[in-house]
Amino acid sequence: MTKPRVLFRVEGNDQVGHGHFMRCLTMARYLKDALTCEFAMSAPSDLAKQQLIEFGLKLHNTPWKEQFHPDDKRSTADWKFDLQGLLTTDDLLIVDGYRFDDSFVHASHQIGAKVIQVLDAFDSPVHGDGVITQLPLNTQEASQLSSVPVWSGLNGFMIRPEFYDGNDTEIPKEFDIFTYITSQINLNFIKGEFQAGGKKICALASPDLATQCQALGWTTMVSPSLQVLISAMRRSYTGFLPASTIAIEYFVATRRKPYVMALADNQKWGMQKFIHAGMWIGLQQPKTNREDGTNHKTILDNPQSQFVNWIHARI
Repeated sequence: MTKPRVLFRVEGNDQVGHGHFMRCLTMARYLKDALTCEFAMSAPSDLAKQQLIEFGLKLHNTPWKEQFHPDDKRSTADWKFDLQGLLTTDDLLIVDGYRFDDSFVHASHQIGAKVIQVLDAFDSPVHGDGVITQLPLNTQEASQLSSVPVWSGLNGFMIRPEFYDGNDTEIPKEFDIFTYITSQINLNFIKGEFQAGGKKICALASPDLATQCQALGWTTMVSPSLQVLISAMRRSYTGFLPASTIAIEYFVATRRKPYVMALADNQKWGMQKFIHAGMWIGLQQPKTNREDGTNHKTILDNPQSQFVNWIHARI
């Protein structure tokens, strides 16, 4: 019997970053034993292609689209449906990114496929058949934001399963601060916050800023392996991180709240949700850190089997 197909429409490269792609890759890793998982991308990086090969996931190349940083004004132009001849009846399409407009939902429904939208903000009506969000939305918030089923951060975070392994085991600390550098702006902000003292270990997305970090006396890792990255997190007392997937990964891997900052304007609302849920500590406004009684242990459990069941219910 042929397994139902899940098609992920996402981008991942040096311009838009790899957070959306890694989230979809995690979902595919959870689902691929039960479902056929494939990816459709217009400009995948070498890293993205290597990851798909590693996990045996098929890549379909869609018509090329120019890529921009989320704060670039050119990134406001929406992308239209580009899966003609690829998406088929009974497929489940998962769309993850800021620029995919409602044509992906409408065209998919005309074909006979269902659509799940992965969202980091809820600033427009949801027209798909389900929503996945990393945000720690409680049941009431989820029901108010959408009339469709919602998988939120309180159900479990869509991050690589390795971060859940051994996260309840205490290991010796060697560093005061773990940080992750993605840009010169990111580095300048961190230097301003942590000018004095402390032993720091820094993961770098590219080698371009390594010399600056080393001159500051920081231990540096360029594109570290997953296990090295996790070890560095767990050997550090504090995380100082972008308000993105890496901060969720730190929280899950260490069971400790990181200090965070938004690197893009569209991260600020989501950052506030994590701060209000007591999972992150904000270094930009708002600086409140209100605990809401969330059961962190439940949140930090690996959601793999529950997520597979949730997806099956959408097909």
